[in-house]
Amino acid sequence: IYVDPLQGKMRLWVTLGVRLTQLDTKFVKAPRIKPANGEGEWQEVESWKLAEAPFLISVDEFAEVEVPTLSPPNREELRKLCDEHKTKEKIVEALTAGNW
Repeated sequence: IYVDPLQGKMRLWVTLGVRLTQLDTKFVKAPRIKPANGEGEWQEVESWKLAEAPFLISVDEFAEVEVPTLSPPNREELRKLCDEHKTKEKIVEALTAGNW
């Protein structure tokens, strides 16, 4: 997201992987419906038809890091680093130290 050529470092946004997180859904205000052909009045949806629902969704496991180089790791180097260090904290630590 920025390059500092004088100090020879860069700040990067890095996707380290994907994880599942729970998304809880519900209507804050009940929707209104109208027949598909457009004729008729708008009607409230019966409350028994509206239910809260949890879903598991995939999201990025993301980190913002500053690396001590103007040549950040390429895709293969980053994958190797992630495989080697396993946890987000250890991966960020290795990136910050320039160990790839």
